[in-house]
Amino acid sequence: MTDAAEAATIEQPRNFPFGGVTGIAVDPLYTWLREHEPVSRIRLAFGADAWLVTRHEDVRTVLTSPSFSRAMAAGRDVPRAVAEDFNGGLVGMDPPQHTALRSLVSAPFTRAAAVGLRARVEEIVGELIAGMAGRSGPVDLAESFAVPLTLTLICEVLGVPHADRAQFREWTEAGMADEADKDSAVKLWQYHIDLIAERHKNPTEDLLSYVAAEGQRCGYDQTELAMLAMTVLIAGYLTASTQLPTMFYILLKNPSLHRQILDSPAIIPTAVDELVRWIPLEVHGAPPRYAAEDIVLSGTRIRAGEPVIGFTTAANRDPRVFADPETIDLTRNPNPHLSFGAGAHYCLGVALAKTELEAGLSALCAAFPDMRLAVAEEDIRWKNNPLVRGVEKLPVTWGARS
Repeated sequence: MTDAAEAATIEQPRNFPFGGVTGIAVDPLYTWLREHEPVSRIRLAFGADAWLVTRHEDVRTVLTSPSFSRAMAAGRDVPRAVAEDFNGGLVGMDPPQHTALRSLVSAPFTRAAAVGLRARVEEIVGELIAGMAGRSGPVDLAESFAVPLTLTLICEVLGVPHADRAQFREWTEAGMADEADKDSAVKLWQYHIDLIAERHKNPTEDLLSYVAAEGQRCGYDQTELAMLAMTVLIAGYLTASTQLPTMFYILLKNPSLHRQILDSPAIIPTAVDELVRWIPLEVHGAPPRYAAEDIVLSGTRIRAGEPVIGFTTAANRDPRVFADPETIDLTRNPNPHLSFGAGAHYCLGVALAKTELEAGLSALCAAFPDMRLAVAEEDIRWKNNPLVRGVEKLPVTWGARS
């Protein structure tokens, strides 16, 4: 650890992230920093240098305190992983502006709404499982289950035409890839502008129609509303579609955990929370916040105007908060993880995401209790993009072994 933990300075920050962005291994440097240098200097591929915070208390402070601002990123060379700056729109606002814009899309993502949608989630899950059961040979759990479940549901909630969903997915994944296709990102952006305009002229019974009408009444222009729609669509699809196959990878690689769920399906809600805590989904930490005033975190003074990145993966394994944090405890309760964020920018779709993950995990375990990996571990394909890390392709099989 001596070389890796060599102290960073203001002039020579550590290059971030540490240890690569594929797979589910967490570089031990994060643990070392959390214990010995909880506020450290880092340098991303683009933008200004930043402070990295790794302790749970500090990360939560950065995410929740009015002493830190997302809106201050406007006009600055924001620390980021890619050349394009995606810090605008809803994710780049502070309350009360953020609160007002978020209210336009919040209704379908409340806990009560998610309960109401559970029947539709279970219907989609049942159709996908029937399709899997009817196939012979290995099935890719991501392509055959996780992606169509999450993509279908978020598109139905917002009102994206069924015929457009494949194209939407293609543009999203190409535009968010490690080697991002700028043309795809532009097309995705234009698609949302056109869709908002269409819903304004020809409203239907969907969320985008409400956003188009109510957003204009509140004084937002089409660019702001398109950014809002794109943020919700990408977040609602990309995160859950990555989490679900990654959860199953962990279960299939740890038979005792898999058996625990098979024997006690009632633990699935806490199991989902624990797997969400443990899986290192984020790649580059939470979007940077800027100190609105001088503030001290874990003994280090951060000056007003300096960017700070809270790394929730490290915070989620802080032994000050979680007993035996490196161990997956499927019955852990309480579980104050920060995987969905905290404060004003707490994940809008958390209730819907948990509904999808719980229903998917429950149904797949019940339908295929003997599910197993169909390829060697070294043949598992992992995502490699600047937003999320996790399984990209997960070939599985079940039944008699050949």
